[in-house]
Amino acid sequence: MNLSIRETEALDALCDAFVPSLAFEKDEDPALFSMSARDLGVAALVAEALERIEPAKRDAFRLFLKLLEINQKASAPRIPLSKPGPETEIECDVCVVGSGAAGSVVAAELAANGQNVIVVEAGSGLSAGDFDQHELIGMHRLFREAGLSGTRDLSVSILAGTGLGGGTTVNWQSCFRTPDDVREEWAELSGCSFFTGDSFTESLDAVWGRIGASTDESEAVHRAKAPADGRQSNGRRGSLR
Repeated sequence: MNLSIRETEALDALCDAFVPSLAFEKDEDPALFSMSARDLGVAALVAEALERIEPAKRDAFRLFLKLLEINQKASAPRIPLSKPGPETEIECDVCVVGSGAAGSVVAAELAANGQNVIVVEAGSGLSAGDFDQHELIGMHRLFREAGLSGTRDLSVSILAGTGLGGGTTVNWQSCFRTPDDVREEWAELSGCSFFTGDSFTESLDAVWGRIGASTDESEAVHRAKAPADGRQSNGRRGSLR
């Protein structure tokens, strides 16, 4: 398929995001790490593959490239960070400890309501531009105790994110709403009716909208669809994700 120059540039940028050129250590294969998707000609192969898919899907992909073309230079504003010293004094309305899933949401809501908020994070201030795609290095830099944390008796290992964003930085982004039966179980075990109330539902709606999650699902292959069909035939609840 003949893509325009700007479509090709957007496709190159997209492919390079998945297969970037990386620095390599002495014991690593230079060819494996240093060549990006652009170097390997991946975009041309993708363009060739577009000829084989349905026209509607091909048009949707080209629309996606156009959106990338418009936004490829856009980036989120970098949050101002500072490392306080032992004698540092800072005034604020609210101090939130931890920048993970809970702390960041609380801080954002308070700031949106006019509060002067400071977020205190014990981990590093690394963000996307600092990541080098090496798994072991990422484990050491982005997990508590370099990924070796555990319970006091060492019977259970704990993979806890430590850094700007906490667990949201290191966890896979797969989202679905808390099922009603789980909410009911939480309410029963805790004795707290909040979990089944409208306030909790509104909170879920707010998060759902903020992160742009949806219930759209890809077409499932037969082997993935079979378990869902089995559950439904037995009258059990659940959907394929």
